[in-house]
Amino acid sequence: MSQSTREVILHCSLIDGVGPAVLARLQRFLPQCSFPDLYQWRIADFIERIGFSERLSKLFVDGLRCKAMLDRELHLLERHQISWVVLGEDDYPALLREIYLPPTILYWCGASPHGAERAVAFVGSRQAGDYARRVVETLVPGALSAGAVIVSGGAIGADTMAHEAALCAGGKTVAVLGSGLLRPYPAVNKRLFDRIVASGGTLLSSFSLGTAALPGHFPARNRIISGMCQATVVVQAAEKSGARITALQALEQGRTVCVVPGDIFNPLSVGCHRLLEEGATPVTSATDLLRALGWEVCEDMSSESTAKSASTTDPLVFFCRVPRTFDELLHEVPVPAVEMQDRLFNLQITGAILQDFTGRWVSTQAI
Repeated sequence: MSQSTREVILHCSLIDGVGPAVLARLQRFLPQCSFPDLYQWRIADFIERIGFSERLSKLFVDGLRCKAMLDRELHLLERHQISWVVLGEDDYPALLREIYLPPTILYWCGASPHGAERAVAFVGSRQAGDYARRVVETLVPGALSAGAVIVSGGAIGADTMAHEAALCAGGKTVAVLGSGLLRPYPAVNKRLFDRIVASGGTLLSSFSLGTAALPGHFPARNRIISGMCQATVVVQAAEKSGARITALQALEQGRTVCVVPGDIFNPLSVGCHRLLEEGATPVTSATDLLRALGWEVCEDMSSESTAKSASTTDPLVFFCRVPRTFDELLHEVPVPAVEMQDRLFNLQITGAILQDFTGRWVSTQAI
């Protein structure tokens, strides 16, 4: 695809009221080489050649007349070193292109999402608690051991737990946002997003760079999360929740849905148990997850063997007698940040330390 064609399609995607369905129709009826000609089209051309309504045709004519809109987006892409891909190009994620009406444009920071062919989504409630954290920290390392990339939505709660578990285990993770990359949401996770990119992961969005997070954007984000993954794992979800909707979208897309059973007295288990009633695959271990995907199971990948590798004699346990932040621990034990993440993760698996509600690390012996 020529650069001029790419830029015209990008320009069209920036027009308010023009979505993937409209752009898919335009791409279906118009040869790639003809896209630059759209700047000379009149309202009648869109009506006669593509079959658009008069209102939609006027949107295109008026929108394409505003070249400043495209110039501004291209300037921001270059200034912030953000990459982008058009549906149909080689760098577009292979699994995602298979879903119904995939997004026409994808923006990303960090590694190309095209390399995440073996991807697993972890989703759950924003109110997810310690149970969800223990589940994620048990399942994520097993998925990573099989070569998976961990995908989630960057939100607080279960999403953050999944991304952090992947980072602590030295794996790759993709955060799919419901906002533009220059307005990452939630803002409180900005540091997490920076860590994801710095570790070789990806920050991904289908929204133009300056787009704010709006409630209507999250269903579209959820379709991308499930669409680019072979499986979606639900760790905690209320009966009416975004996680449950993501799982249902995954089923519609013909993907595997795995659900971790929960406490029958917890409202955040209702959505999980409903999905199990509807045919989702129950998983209680990393081995269950890999078998559900048909992936090879390594004998030493269980959480039990991971836990055995951690030593409660680690000096970090001593320093965590008083709650410590990650940076404070780096000051006390001057090791590379990646090594610190690994050691904290292993100690957490053994139950020697945990994170309190402020995110500080504390020895369980001090509680």
